[in-house]
Amino acid sequence: GKVRKVRRRARVAKEAAEGAYILGEGLLGGKYKGIVASLKLREASGTMFDYVILKGIKL
Repeated sequence: GKVRKVRRRARVAKEAAEGAYILGEGLLGGKYKGIVASLKLREASGTMFDYVILKGIKL
């Protein structure tokens, strides 16, 4: 698809907060739903800890 730059919306908010807004808006079917669809967030499962390997630790 087409790549486009998203302009900053707030002067005070951090990039992480703006990213959370974009993902939330997309998950609710709003303006950024295409981003959520392309990331396949609805099909995602598990947690980041499913991919962390600690040497010598058995869970």
